[in-house]
Amino acid sequence: MEFTKVTSESFEQKVLGAEVPVLLEFSYKYCSACQEVKEFLKDNIDIEEIKLLEIDISTNQKMAEKYNVDKTPTLLLFSHGKERGRHIGYLDQDELEELLSQLSIISRIKEIIMELF
Repeated sequence: MEFTKVTSESFEQKVLGAEVPVLLEFSYKYCSACQEVKEFLKDNIDIEEIKLLEIDISTNQKMAEKYNVDKTPTLLLFSHGKERGRHIGYLDQDELEELLSQLSIISRIKEIIMELF
């Protein structure tokens, strides 16, 4: 899966208005750890019902301030317009599995709700 760029102008539509869970990376273009995390996630997330998005804090500082992001990389998990999880820094395999578990749970809850209606 690939990451799509988000700006403060498109944040509400792409993140808060998304119909599927969103994993958003707050990054900085010169942050090597941010690039490593992004590549790691692209290679290891295969859940189709999840959007991978990134926002550069150097050009979107107000969004970083709004979500209390002061370190990169910071990953936020959104579902139905609300933050559901957060991870700061590099991910190891155990942390990735925990994050993927949260994504799978959110995705499964959505499936159950859709089946009810």
